[in-house]
Amino acid sequence: MPANEELVKKRMRKEGGAPAKQSGNSAAKKSTKAESKPTKAAAPKAAPVAAAAPQLKKKEKQAPVVNNKRGVMLFAGTYHSVLAGLVYRETVEGEHKILLKFSVKNHIGCVNSVATRGKYIASAGSDERIFLFNHKDSFQQISDLGTLAPASEVRVMKFPDQHHLVCGCEDGSIGVYKTRTWDPISVLPVHEKAVLDMAIHPSGLIAVSIGADRMVALLDMERGKLITKLKVPKVVPHAVMFNPEASHFAVALPFDIYFYSTLEAKQVSAAKVTPQPPNEIHSVIFLPDDSGCLIGCENATFRFLPKAQYALDAPADKSVPVPTAEFQAVDVELLPVPSEAQLASGEKKKHGVHQTRIKCMQHCNGILFSSDSDGVVCAWHVEKSSTSESGLKLKQLCGIRCGGRITNLTATPR
Repeated sequence: MPANEELVKKRMRKEGGAPAKQSGNSAAKKSTKAESKPTKAAAPKAAPVAAAAPQLKKKEKQAPVVNNKRGVMLFAGTYHSVLAGLVYRETVEGEHKILLKFSVKNHIGCVNSVATRGKYIASAGSDERIFLFNHKDSFQQISDLGTLAPASEVRVMKFPDQHHLVCGCEDGSIGVYKTRTWDPISVLPVHEKAVLDMAIHPSGLIAVSIGADRMVALLDMERGKLITKLKVPKVVPHAVMFNPEASHFAVALPFDIYFYSTLEAKQVSAAKVTPQPPNEIHSVIFLPDDSGCLIGCENATFRFLPKAQYALDAPADKSVPVPTAEFQAVDVELLPVPSEAQLASGEKKKHGVHQTRIKCMQHCNGILFSSDSDGVVCAWHVEKSSTSESGLKLKQLCGIRCGGRITNLTATPR
């Protein structure tokens, strides 16, 4: 018995000692964990991040913040086979800039027309080819989609929507392509000579084209049929456009503008610019508020034709001739962006002020864009003026000299 008791006591001592050792080890582990926790919480690397935060804030203050609502992408075709992409930006600080985004030289010869809609960009040249492009992330990346080979040279292109591309050709036909596969859907013979310009109704259901045969054609785009054709008197027209309400469209000649009713498909009025020799019309655009037409002329000046000077109501009696308004070519007041010191130092060309004929005009996001035959592109803000004889004032926001003869210009919100 005594021997058994001693064995029991020894076992109890051993069992009592083992937990003591375990508790000591666990305590040691807990202490090491407890010691390791402060090292993680201390995070000595956090100090540099906190120190770098003020530097990041300084950089954000220095970087110009772009107002995306006023951003516009411009595409210009030139006589020198180049398709140029320009971006207009307005910063929150109120600075205006036009910058060259990219330039592509794919065509052999003149670039006749440039069109864009949605993610697609198309350029047509005198080499009888159409080059297609795709853009991503607000024109940050431009990718090549390939080429199209129409039956003849394409003179003008329009995107009525993101699913179709309409082309006016040298042989007088108008073709339609489907953008998803770029297969031709239809080809409609319209004019006896080349198609010079084309305008698409905002609904996309009606198109108006003018040709070298001095004809104005109205087309049903939904059915692919010709509605009617009207003869233009005197000389060959060179431009056609819808007014903001699309109730009427205008056809521009070298010294005349004819106005037609879209619904009735007939001429309702006309306007004649005087004096004629220095004021040849090269571009016409309706102002967004439909207050009149802005005209770009041969002598690098703008003319304004108020809506009150031409009537858009056709006479009830067909025997009564169409009313014609003869308006004096009054210069629109221009406020150029260069200061007097910059003009005196010879920086007029650098900032881009028109000195030759105004070839193209586009209105986008409340900004008027114009280009001349010297490659100068300007951005303007249109304002009413009580002191100007024309009643209109153009305030130049910025300008850029592209260095090539621009043939056409198109604009789209960025």
